[in-house]
Amino acid sequence: MGEGLRNGVRVWRTDPMLQRSLVMFVTIAAFSVVPEALAVAFVDEADLPDVYVGLVIAAGAAWSLIVMALLPDLDSDEELLASASARTARYGAGAAVLFAVVAVVTGAIDLFGDGVAGTAVVATVAMVAYAVAGGLDSIGVPTNQVVGRRLPLEGRTAAMSVGMGAAYSAQAVTMVIVGAIATVVPVAVVLSGSMVVAAGLSFWFARAQQPADRPVSSSDAHPARS
Repeated sequence: MGEGLRNGVRVWRTDPMLQRSLVMFVTIAAFSVVPEALAVAFVDEADLPDVYVGLVIAAGAAWSLIVMALLPDLDSDEELLASASARTARYGAGAAVLFAVVAVVTGAIDLFGDGVAGTAVVATVAMVAYAVAGGLDSIGVPTNQVVGRRLPLEGRTAAMSVGMGAAYSAQAVTMVIVGAIATVVPVAVVLSGSMVVAAGLSFWFARAQQPADRPVSSSDAHPARS
């Protein structure tokens, strides 16, 4: 088992693009599961009917499928990863804002009393927030495309075992941490903060994927004199 683990890690380390794909998938996917993991607590805290647990999760899954169906078909691995990280940055930021709105409205209802209008706003924004957050799941498609193109046949099984183990471990650790935080902080705030982290990571990955400055040519080094 130890030898297989070492072989799997060695395969991932042979190609920087493989490493980027793995890190992107592991980190972003870890936060993509947070809304679903906290759905029951979120609906209970927002004082919404229990049926909304299934509705918000379904909203996220539905939008995730739509996003995946509309992903651009890019030939360059660099473009694939850059496009993917820029896209998840937008979805993470959008979901963070929407969950923050839910937190504010829920807090206002607690202070000033329940109202049909306030509850309707919470329910509507919550559905949209979960749908937008579902866009984070799209990170799996482009990263898997890059891995499928670049992962060598020799050592592929060991490498995939390492990759999936890392992904599941990251998700488990993330859920334990956010679950513990959600016991002392409003769930909507925890969700908003998680989406901020996901957006920040995605933005950093997008910046890292930008091509390096082009080399200085002879004409640049020796400009023509007038």
